Amino acid sequence: MASFTVYLMRHGQAEGMHPSGDRARALTPEGRSQVTALGQTLKGTVSITRVVCSPYVRARQTADVMAGVLGLGVREEAVLASGLSAGVEVLALARTLGQGVLLVGHNPEMADALARVSGKGTGVPPGMMAAVQWDDHGVASVLWTRL
Repeated sequence: MASFTVYLMRHGQAEGMHPSGDRARALTPEGRSQVTALGQTLKGTVSITRVVCSPYVRARQTADVMAGVLGLGVREEAVLASGLSAGVEVLALARTLGQGVLLVGHNPEMADALARVSGKGTGVPPGMMAAVQWDDHGVASVLWTRL
């Protein structure tokens, strides 16, 4: 097995409530600015080849911003929806999709995925991205996190 790197990201800062429920919560202007700035910072320094996200509005908006900065399209994946999986499923999807994928989802799923890789609990605030690398032996490690 060859080594490969994937990227895990929690959606940007979102509004607290929405009349239509949790699925409809959108990014705040600050959240959109934060995600745009992160994308601009990482552009040209990471090898993101595709963006896959939760179907929830805030995750889709985060993915759309990142994809726009990077010149990529976005695909939704139901398993990334809030409350439908745990970190193990997020990591399985990342492994299946392989090199260069950016998965955009929610907490606690993203925090659980990173805890499983790092062996310790870690906070994953809105808008945080992590690079996770699988080595030639199939062992994953966190290369870096950015906010």
